[in-house]
Amino acid sequence: GLAGLSVDILYHPLDTIKTRLQASSKVGVDYVSAARQVSLLRGIGNIFLISMPGTAIYMGVYDTTKRFLSRKPDGDPLAHCLAGATAELTQGIFRTPFETVKQQMQVGIGARIGQTFSAIAHRNGLRGFYNGFAATMARDIPYSMIQFALYEQLRRRAPKTTDQGAPPAWYSVLTGGLSSGMAAFATTPFDVAKTRMMTDQYRTYHNTAECIAKIIRYDGPRQLFAGGTIRTGSIAVIGSFFFLIYEQTSALARSLFLRQPSLT
Repeated sequence: GLAGLSVDILYHPLDTIKTRLQASSKVGVDYVSAARQVSLLRGIGNIFLISMPGTAIYMGVYDTTKRFLSRKPDGDPLAHCLAGATAELTQGIFRTPFETVKQQMQVGIGARIGQTFSAIAHRNGLRGFYNGFAATMARDIPYSMIQFALYEQLRRRAPKTTDQGAPPAWYSVLTGGLSSGMAAFATTPFDVAKTRMMTDQYRTYHNTAECIAKIIRYDGPRQLFAGGTIRTGSIAVIGSFFFLIYEQTSALARSLFLRQPSLT
């Protein structure tokens, strides 16, 4: 949870820029211009509501599912993929309503958390908080499967682990950044669709496929990778720190409480 909170706070200003790039359309609102006077920190309050519990849910489900599914002492790639997908689905159910509020605030639709929650509920009811949920899962499940499968395979090749079972710090930074960056780039089109749907006040898009088709038709295929450089670069850097913190705190927890020699 602590690792997730640190990551989300660092990433928020860049995430706001990316959100405005992705939400903008040639035939709709240009949020880059429309929200120019809106602070890049708007919506950051949502992070303190969802980041720590959301990340704790994610990593708890991931570790538990990985241990349950893995039949090999040195790790099972399929188990890592399925564990990542299960963790994303579980976290997504909890996190999506808050993400919808955050993104609407980032593009200037709402000014305060409570006000934005009320406006979404008034316009579309409970369904409005999950507009874009399918696109979120289409982005996050493949992202997690790619990220963790690659990271776990690279982790097995770590030159040397600490007494608590953690890889060297530099290795966690390198492999965490590589696996996170590759996963981020591959799933950018669904990230664009998710942003469009979450910032759509009037349900212009009824499903993910329709959203992607309209983006290609009206804005061109390149728009599917809008904000892709920011997303890939930022997530690669943040993934480096995330896995470093995750490995070190996991090792500390094992040494203090579980006294297990390794993660796998």
